Amino acid sequence: MAVIRGSEYKEFELMGNHMLGLATRGRGAQEVAVWRGRTDPGAATPPHNHDHEEVLVILSGSGKVKIQGDQVLVSSGDVVIVPPRTHHELAADEQGEGLDAIAVLPAGTKNNIPSEWRGTRAPMGRVT
Repeated sequence: MAVIRGSEYKEFELMGNHMLGLATRGRGAQEVAVWRGRTDPGAATPPHNHDHEEVLVILSGSGKVKIQGDQVLVSSGDVVIVPPRTHHELAADEQGEGLDAIAVLPAGTKNNIPSEWRGTRAPMGRVT
């Protein structure tokens, strides 16, 4: 069993996206990765996809999810299930508190990220 203290998290920030690896292989999780992402007002994740399904739980705030070109408004309490290999992005509304969400994926999931985001300090390669 692993217990991860809140004081142990290291936040990664890139272009208004703040990511915390809550449960990852590096923290002892073997099968599931859980990330918490905060998106600043007006900011968005890059369009990307994963080789496995991703479940997004919107904790607070509001914004939109764009999946394969379709746009859906989301807010606190909503759950979004993104199918594998489906291009998507998450954007916070311009006004308000931003967007706070939990992402759940299989550990080891590959992320396909646009080349302009590669090589950054954000955890963008493999969900570990």
